[in-house]
This record gives sequence, C-alpha cells and structure tokens, in this order.
Amino acid sequence: MKPCEQILLYAQGELNAEDKTAFETHLKTCGACQAELKFLAKLDEGLTPPAAPQRAVGVGGPYRGRVRCVCVDVFTRTPSV
Repeated sequence: MKPCEQILLYAQGELNAEDKTAFETHLKTCGACQAELKFLAKLDEGLTPPAAPQRAVGVGGPYRGRVRCVCVDVFTRTPSV
C-alpha cells in the first residue's frame, strides 16, 4: 500500500507502530497528505455532537408544542433555519 493510501488509517489511529512512523515520515514531505489530514481533522471536529442540553426543550413548560426542530450547521455550529 502506498503511503498516501494510508491516510484514513492514520487519521483513525489504526496503523501499527511501524506503519505509523513510516507514514509520519512521509507526511513531513507530502503537501497533499498534509492538506487531506487537516481537512479530515476539521470534518471530524464538525461531526462531533454538541453537548446534550440540561433540559429537553419542547417537552414541557412554556415551549410545549412550539419548538419542533433546531438544526445546527456542523461546520460553524450555528443554528440554521
């Protein structure tokens, strides 16, 4: 397997020690892998779910029946309509 083909295994921490060391050596000189790794890190960060609310909104109280859905942009973590 070529070093560039191991990027997903590296990003997921699934390479053995020898392959990890070899990939990290390759990574020092491969701009494509460096860019891809940055992209994968940002994507992974964006897919991390936000912390659960202390109380579920819309279940009871003054918001009952008024709140249906709040969508959050995974990259900016801002609500979207």
